[in-house]
Amino acid sequence: VSTQSTWDRLIGLLSKTHIQMSSHRIDLGDDKEVYANERRKIKAAFELFDRDKKNVIVKDEVGTVMRYLGVYPTEEELSTDILPQLLEDEDDGLVKYSKFENLMLRILVERLYEPDSEETILQAFKVLDPENKGYIDEATMVELLTSDKYSKSAFKDKEIEDFLRIAKDPDTGYIHYEDYVSLLSSS
Repeated sequence: VSTQSTWDRLIGLLSKTHIQMSSHRIDLGDDKEVYANERRKIKAAFELFDRDKKNVIVKDEVGTVMRYLGVYPTEEELSTDILPQLLEDEDDGLVKYSKFENLMLRILVERLYEPDSEETILQAFKVLDPENKGYIDEATMVELLTSDKYSKSAFKDKEIEDFLRIAKDPDTGYIHYEDYVSLLSSS
């Protein structure tokens, strides 16, 4: 197995997605009472990032809001499938709430982009630990996540910082991946 295909598989698994946008559409209707709970969750998440309270967020935050709602598209799916549906004809970099709510409601109802299982994520980490030590050192993980050599879209510094803050053992600098996967599964 090539390093590139292993890395592509790992990125897909660690991003917790394999599900493509469904061409099947559920009729969500105009009735605001239908899916009222989902609509409230979407609005609350969106408002966390709508700093100026103008019912818009910057397109770079769409993935973060989606993950906050328990939806995990890959960066490629965000850029090729999701953002084109959300951005107006003139791309000013802003996403309007009305478009975001409609798309997110469909994604939530159709259960698209759900996270991978604990076992699948664990297997992805084990690919990086051929000696079965039970951990990956910080330097190796950061290199894998930031290198263009292994991925078309390297992780952002903030994403890596957030990941390490949670996943890394502060005493050893190791990422004990079984503990991390258990933590992911419990949240």
